[in-house]
Amino acid sequence: MADTSQDQSLPSSMKKTQVLASKPSRTLAVPTADDTPSTLVAKLDQIQQCLDDGGGLAAATDYSRSTISSQSVAEIARSEMTPVEARCWEAYVNGTCRLPAIDWDVDRGETPTSKKGLQKAGRRAEALNRLYGSDRAEPCHAVWFAVNHPVVLQVVKAMARVIGAESRSGQSEGVDSDLADLQTIRAVVATSMEALQRNPSAFKPHTKDINKRLHLLREHQRKIQLRRLARAHQPQPTEPDKASLSSPPDPSP
Repeated sequence: MADTSQDQSLPSSMKKTQVLASKPSRTLAVPTADDTPSTLVAKLDQIQQCLDDGGGLAAATDYSRSTISSQSVAEIARSEMTPVEARCWEAYVNGTCRLPAIDWDVDRGETPTSKKGLQKAGRRAEALNRLYGSDRAEPCHAVWFAVNHPVVLQVVKAMARVIGAESRSGQSEGVDSDLADLQTIRAVVATSMEALQRNPSAFKPHTKDINKRLHLLREHQRKIQLRRLARAHQPQPTEPDKASLSSPPDPSP
C-alpha cells in the first residue's frame, strides 16, 4: 500500500513501512585477525558483492581501513540538507527509519522526458541503489518512489546529497576515492592473510576458498592501479573546466 502521508516530521507511518532487509546499506564489516573461517568467508563475500555492484569499498566500510576520512564529506552533505532531509537522514542512520520494500520489476513510474527532470530522477535512482545495495534502480523507480513514499523520499534526497558531496570532494578537494579503495583492499588482504597464518589448522579446509576470494580482490586492486595510471597521463583540465568542478551543487537532489 502506498504511503500517502504528507506529514514531514517523521510520523509513525515511516516506521510502519515494509522492510526490504535489515539495514541494507550499513557499513560493511572488515576482516580481523581473530575471525573464524566462516566469518572471514562471509565478510569477503560481502566485500566482493560490493565491488561487483560497482560500489566503493572504502565508502562501504566507512573508511575504517583508509587514511582518507569521510567526515568532511558527511559534514558537507549535512550542511546542504534541508531541515526535513537532515531529520530523516539522522533517523535512517540511527535505524529508526526503515526503507519500504521495492519490486524493481513492478514498482515503476513514467520516465521523465525533460532534461532537468531526467537528471533529477537519475540522481535519485543512484541514491536508491546506494540505499538498497542494488544496481537495478532507474529514473522510473525514482518517480514511483516519490509518488508512493513522499516521506521516506527525504532519505533518498539526503542520500543524493551525500553522493554529490562525495563526487565533488573527489574532484575539488583532492580526496581520491580510488586511493581510499586501494588502501582498503590492501588492508583486507593483509588482515585475511594474518587470520590464515594465525590458526592454519582451523583454516585449512577453507584455505582454497579464501585464497580464491583474495585473488579476486587483488585483481580489482590491479584494475584500480591501471585506472589511476591512465588518469595520471591525462591532460590537465582547462581553466573553465576547473571552474565548473567547483560550481555549487544543484539545490534540488
